[in-house]
Amino acid sequence: GKNGSGKTFAFGLGILGRIDANIKQTQAIVICNTRELVQQQYNVFEDLTYAANGAYTFKRVIPTGRDEKKDNAKITEHIIIGTAGSIFGKLENRKITKVKDSLKCIVLDEADNLMGSAHTMKIIKHKGIKFENGNFKYLEEKYRINNKNSQT
Repeated sequence: GKNGSGKTFAFGLGILGRIDANIKQTQAIVICNTRELVQQQYNVFEDLTYAANGAYTFKRVIPTGRDEKKDNAKITEHIIIGTAGSIFGKLENRKITKVKDSLKCIVLDEADNLMGSAHTMKIIKHKGIKFENGNFKYLEEKYRINNKNSQT
């Protein structure tokens, strides 16, 4: 439904505010628990990026359907939006690299559904990412955000 889009929009702005457009590396990972949510978020970022004159880049990472060509390109987009399993797969296959220094936040959309997900935890603990402290900050009741070096 469209009802969540206002919140997603505000939320998307919060993410874009953390991104340095000059650094061509992934700086935010948005994990959604369904393909539909990934698409919804993707559309919002498309609108926000258009409003920002295309300064930000983003990529969808979802399970490949049988008829789709496997995308094996290295990912350097500012924002990755995807399902936990697919993002974890890309990390394992080293398609998302060098994020250790550039990553500013990991976002769990509908966190209550994702916190129990093994893949989500694997992403957060992944050697390619390494969030030092596992402490999550709440952003709305719907989202959880983990900032690498946040000042409280």
